[in-house]
Amino acid sequence: MCLTCPTMHGPTDSLSAPQVREHLQRVLESDAFEGATRSRLLLEYCVLRALEGKTEELHEARLSAVLLGDKTKSLRRQSAMMRSVSRRMSERLRAHYDIKGRDELLRIEFPGRSYVPVIRPRTEDDLDALPEEPQDAPVAVRHSADPYERGFPWGAVVLTALLSTATLAGLALWDPLDLGFSLSRPRQYGAFRRLTSHTAMSLDPVVSPDGRVIVYASDQGTNGNLSLYQQLAAVGEPVRLTHDDADAHQPSLSEDGNTVVYRSEKDGGGVYQLTISRGETVKVADRGRNPRLSPDGKWIAYWELSLEPDGRDSKLFVAPPGGKPMRLREEFLKTQNPVWSPDSRHLLFVGRPPGSSEVDWWVTPIDGSAPVKTGALTTAPHVLNMRYGPPHHWQKDGSLILFDAFLGETRNIWSVPISSGFRVNRTPSRVTVGVAKESHPVTALDKRLVFSALSVNQRIWSLPLDPLQGKASGEPAPLGKEADGPEYFPTMAYTGGRIGFLSEKAGKPQIFVREPAGVTVSPVPNDSRAWSPLYSRDGTLAYLRTDLRGLTKLLEMIDSAGLKRAVPCDRCERLFAFAPDGKQILVGVLGTPDALRLGVVDITGGQVRILVPDPEVVFAADWSPDGRWIAYSSRTGVVRTQIKAISSFAEEKTRIAITDGSFAADNPRWSADSKLLYYLSEADTYRCLYAVRVATGNGLSTADHWPVHHFHKARQMLQGVPQPVQALAIGQDRALVTLEEIRGTIWMTDPQ
Repeated sequence: MCLTCPTMHGPTDSLSAPQVREHLQRVLESDAFEGATRSRLLLEYCVLRALEGKTEELHEARLSAVLLGDKTKSLRRQSAMMRSVSRRMSERLRAHYDIKGRDELLRIEFPGRSYVPVIRPRTEDDLDALPEEPQDAPVAVRHSADPYERGFPWGAVVLTALLSTATLAGLALWDPLDLGFSLSRPRQYGAFRRLTSHTAMSLDPVVSPDGRVIVYASDQGTNGNLSLYQQLAAVGEPVRLTHDDADAHQPSLSEDGNTVVYRSEKDGGGVYQLTISRGETVKVADRGRNPRLSPDGKWIAYWELSLEPDGRDSKLFVAPPGGKPMRLREEFLKTQNPVWSPDSRHLLFVGRPPGSSEVDWWVTPIDGSAPVKTGALTTAPHVLNMRYGPPHHWQKDGSLILFDAFLGETRNIWSVPISSGFRVNRTPSRVTVGVAKESHPVTALDKRLVFSALSVNQRIWSLPLDPLQGKASGEPAPLGKEADGPEYFPTMAYTGGRIGFLSEKAGKPQIFVREPAGVTVSPVPNDSRAWSPLYSRDGTLAYLRTDLRGLTKLLEMIDSAGLKRAVPCDRCERLFAFAPDGKQILVGVLGTPDALRLGVVDITGGQVRILVPDPEVVFAADWSPDGRWIAYSSRTGVVRTQIKAISSFAEEKTRIAITDGSFAADNPRWSADSKLLYYLSEADTYRCLYAVRVATGNGLSTADHWPVHHFHKARQMLQGVPQPVQALAIGQDRALVTLEEIRGTIWMTDPQ
């Protein structure tokens, strides 16, 4: 079950698992690893987990438990031991490839301090970097110098299946000393400089061609929204450029540094142009995203989100400043994230052509002639398990594309060469190796690199609420202290004040309960995998878990007296809501292919019955307290997530639309009197809390949708929390949601 998988992925792996395993075995049996018990174990464990797609297990806490066991109880000591073993393992790998393994076709690397292996084809750059004279023995490796390498009795290890997360949670620090790594060879940089304060959130940098001036979005000096700022890269205070209450972000800077185009969220969102010298702002287009000024200043490119029944999800436009927009690649089903070529005659974009399910990077001339498929995401060599983000920057000499990508839990900046014919046929190279989420890379003419480094945490916030009136009575506040890991699935008992949630403290998913006094305890044994907590009105806590072997799924319940019981629930993947009588639970049942169907389980015997069949994919559901109606959110095909209702009594489940599908809406929750239905909606382009009045006479009718609270602050937003793990809980005096908390800084470095 993937908690936070990124939406954009790389191509199907061209390196076969048998090919990688055969290569791994040769490395493990090589002279470089002779007698190095722990280096061998660490290398084998990391590579095999990567092949299985379980890179979320490759973090220091997990590896310490597997390799070190109970040898030491000091976390600091465990960390030192793991880093020592990791360092020795990397030294042995390099020694093998430099000497005995000079003819290997593959290469395994561990960039920086990451435990996620990079597995890739060997390149010409690797061969150029080899020592001129092969030596008889790996002199760089000493078999007995490290006390942590001495024989370690490896016993059987029971591996518990973990909920995976690609979210880099709780990281407020970033180590620039680890930056500057390239897969082919190290790239030499000067000092990395932080240009903005860590007390504010700053992101989306752009830089002038001479590298002297940067423009970026930041919440410094505002009430929590993003504004654009201009700042000298060397010295100087930031100057605020925009002053609206709505977010201004995604800037693009003209070559002369006097014009900025950007996206503003005011009036439904759109593209705006600012002339800095005159302070004049004009609107370019409604709904536009990621605007980009061409290098010659004659065009503005942008895209729109536009879900349509034929599968089309976006539109691409170019417009002359002050002129009429012209649509490009109208035949494509996806056209997003445009990036200008240095000659201003072509656009690189993320696209999916008609009749295809493959997403790739494409290049289109702006004159409308035939586009070119780069092959970056489909046919080019790539790094195993790397998940591509969109392209961000086309370097001025036309040779490199900069983008960000996930590898395991890290998100770094990468580059890939592009040919004069717009083809990508080389393996990407990692440019930075930090521990933050590094993104939005741009370079000046002298290759000076500017980028943003974000740290992200996801935890539960509480919004004071009058639930029967649909009115917020205060501002949201975090639930407790800053979390040790992401927190999902908030649920609360309607009386008593208990709150349940899922957290991954120490890398292990557990159900936690926060008592009214604020004390947090875990009711789930540490040797089980548990998820999807849910409270009934009488205070019974239910959740799903697997047995120790990870085979059988159980619905486990703990009543208010602490008595525990369990029933089988083999196809259950998510708990949604108790029936008013507490005898049934609405559940998400795993269907085909890996999509949830709305079902109900009898908690006495575990029998599961499907309520809403294919083709709807269900995300959340709730049972009205009067027992008459079930509201649920689902998606059919490419239509936005929509809220519907069905009768809990009628055998024929006629579906009644609560929202019309013109905007995404999900997580329905009833008020205690069954007269209001709360939900999360993107009606104003943000993700906010809404309510609708419901009448349940002979049928069901709705009226008067209204916003209960807007989550518009740039630092704490609902958008970044993946839909499968978001939950809305409505109690007697408050609502609970998981918010993504973001901090960001702008960094710069000079090449040497």
